[in-house]
Amino acid sequence: TEASWVVGGKGNTYDLVAKMENTNNDYGASLVPYEFVVKDAGGTVIFKQKGESFILPREEKYVIEPTLTLSGKPATVESSTGRPLWEKFSGYKEKPALDVLNRRFRPSTSGVGFGVVTGLVVNNSPFDFTELGIVVILRDENGKIIATQKTTQNTLRSGEERDFTLPWPDAFPGKVTKVEVQTDANVYRTETFIRQYLPTLTERFQKLR
Repeated sequence: TEASWVVGGKGNTYDLVAKMENTNNDYGASLVPYEFVVKDAGGTVIFKQKGESFILPREEKYVIEPTLTLSGKPATVESSTGRPLWEKFSGYKEKPALDVLNRRFRPSTSGVGFGVVTGLVVNNSPFDFTELGIVVILRDENGKIIATQKTTQNTLRSGEERDFTLPWPDAFPGKVTKVEVQTDANVYRTETFIRQYLPTLTERFQKLR
């Protein structure tokens, strides 16, 4: 993983973001522990944050920890991953088709908050998802990440589409010229996906029901 930080909006509030990559063609991980370690200019650790994610075969994705209050000014951020829970896929070809349309950042004109990102998620896959994560990365004209945000939607069925709105209450520096939206469909909690691609998980899934 590679990590960075961005100003979160006010005071000592920051967003942490890391890029995770799985180059394996046959194995994904239903659980990937990760940790951010933030240090100041003197090399002193001023913040640690742990989290968990998941990843598919041949997938690159962002993990973010937004709106964190640090005890000082960050100089470096490191990210690391713990031992993944690897799962072998059978007959897997490509990740579920979840398209994001009409993605847009709009500065606030009402005087309430700083801005908002809106978009439309379309589930063009044959699977119904009980949990869908949405990660938004905003970049400036130089490609630098200047703000991040995330949210979760529940139950997006095959063929359905749904609008999403993510507000930014506090100002951040820079001008938004690119809006990236990452959809995280948790296939490891999707019964029909497991039966098709992850036969080794079927027994575990049934025990959890």
